[in-house]
Amino acid sequence: MRKLGIAALALLCLGMASCVTGEEAAIQRAYRKMAPCLVFVKPIQEDLSWGEKEAFQVFGSGSIISEDGYIVTNNHVAEKAKEITCVLYNKEEVKAEVVGLDPEADIAVLKLDKDDLARVMKETGIAKLPVASWGDSNTLKDGQSVIALGAPFGFTRSLTKGVVSSMERYFSDFPHHLWIQTDASFNPGNSGGPLVNMKGEIVGINTLGIFGSGMGFAIPTNVASEIVNRIIADKKVIRAYFGLTFQAIHDFTRSSHLNAKEGVLIGNVDRGSPAEEAGMRAGDILLSCDGVPVNALYETDLPVAYRFFAYKPVGVAVNLVVKRKEETLTFNLAPIEKGKFEGEEFECRDWNMVVKEITKDSTPYLHFLRPKGVYIMGVRYNGNASSSGLSRGDILIDRKSTRLNSSHVSQ
Repeated sequence: MRKLGIAALALLCLGMASCVTGEEAAIQRAYRKMAPCLVFVKPIQEDLSWGEKEAFQVFGSGSIISEDGYIVTNNHVAEKAKEITCVLYNKEEVKAEVVGLDPEADIAVLKLDKDDLARVMKETGIAKLPVASWGDSNTLKDGQSVIALGAPFGFTRSLTKGVVSSMERYFSDFPHHLWIQTDASFNPGNSGGPLVNMKGEIVGINTLGIFGSGMGFAIPTNVASEIVNRIIADKKVIRAYFGLTFQAIHDFTRSSHLNAKEGVLIGNVDRGSPAEEAGMRAGDILLSCDGVPVNALYETDLPVAYRFFAYKPVGVAVNLVVKRKEETLTFNLAPIEKGKFEGEEFECRDWNMVVKEITKDSTPYLHFLRPKGVYIMGVRYNGNASSSGLSRGDILIDRKSTRLNSSHVSQ
């Protein structure tokens, strides 16, 4: 009996070792497949918030998604980049340029410089670039193992392991998609890197991390790949603008529950928008668009509704059916192209200040006060603007009184 017990224990230990070895082997296979496609992104960004240009180095990550050198990363990695260098798997540096940015989804597409890439490939004998595979994020399940690749704190080629904590995280600041929550560690520098399944496929773009919480959030690839394709085709993401903000029928965060089994609540109608001009109001329940039912009973349903309207053809009228109290009303309106999410910044050197375009998304309060124009983003201490009494946040309404040259500002 004793010998049998020892034998059984030995088999149990062998089984445990075999299980661990199998998991490690799967991680290593996934890493070997994805690692050559991983790039360390090193942008030099310009900061104008203190009233003058200041350049500084930031770190991020990205993945090569085509043989001609397209790279997917985050918008917050590539925005305001004066120049970008990417470090490949063989430690060679290649210059890159920004193809397009989508701050609403925090996605950016870069492209390796053709001549610089050709030089590196010739010198190192690379026949072709390794290309990452897009995985189907819709097949991910809670509890599934994933690995996050990137360059946390500038440490290149780092890997962390975790599981999918949730496939249904919603953030109102990014309403067009749900997020993948994982306990794989994200730190500054991981941004833009791939979240990878055990097949070695990209299933998410690592984007947000709450420092010290053990929670990281990635953009699902089924959303990211669509945005990447739109950026490559048009250099930007064109979205239709109706002026509608949606709210779930059953909103647990606001403890708001309507007596309705279909539709989506219109939480706000922007002033001067196509929806307001058509007569729509906050509190209406939107039921359908051109005969297609629109439903968002819960918060996690909202991204589908937002994307449905965002990708409607600009300038083409649609028929919206809404319920207002006991009435059913029909509205016919055409969306316009959504404007810039983030306004342009301009340095006014003679005045030692920086001004920025007002947009309804990045500066909603200022946009309410003055829909068009610029505001003072930064003022250098003891500069001309500061000495003249101008302050950060002031809206410039008269170029003559401030003696600003028209080349400095954009109306």
